[in-house]
Amino acid sequence: GSLHLPDFFLDVTLCRWLFLLTRYLQLFHPVTAVRQLCSGFYRHLHGQMAAIVDVYDALTADRVYSEGMPPNTALVKLVTWGSSYVNQELLQSFIHCVGIYPIGSVVSLSDARLDVVVESGKKDLLSPKIRIVFDSIKRQFLTPQDVDLSVKQKGEKIKIVSAVDPAKWRISPEAYLDHRTF
Repeated sequence: GSLHLPDFFLDVTLCRWLFLLTRYLQLFHPVTAVRQLCSGFYRHLHGQMAAIVDVYDALTADRVYSEGMPPNTALVKLVTWGSSYVNQELLQSFIHCVGIYPIGSVVSLSDARLDVVVESGKKDLLSPKIRIVFDSIKRQFLTPQDVDLSVKQKGEKIKIVSAVDPAKWRISPEAYLDHRTF
């Protein structure tokens, strides 16, 4: 028998390749006629969605020739590149799905502890569920402790200060993730 692919798959795949082709043509052949010819292809909703995912993956994935950047840095790049590169409304939806600090990100807390994001914040993207794993002052690993930053805490409120490079602290985020999360 023949292989039958769902129409949606064919639609997304076709739009993805057409998007990449039009980006190439526009970057290397900035002729008005080429832009007009290609303009409809990359405006297709599925093509735009695939483009965001492709670019995000390209920025965050480790390659033989380069190391991927942290997820939050990739999101900042996508936002700063603006609407000339990706659909900003779809990008905001994508960020809402993956979170500002995507699952597996290592972040520094206001109390100098480091943690791994284990679940994106449902109501507040800046308040995900985290697993505290390292004390940066004492430079030692801790017994993992889960904290939901969206829940009111006793005492001083703990908050995320910044994302950090896990390699700098020799933290393997994958070791702290519940793989059923994916």
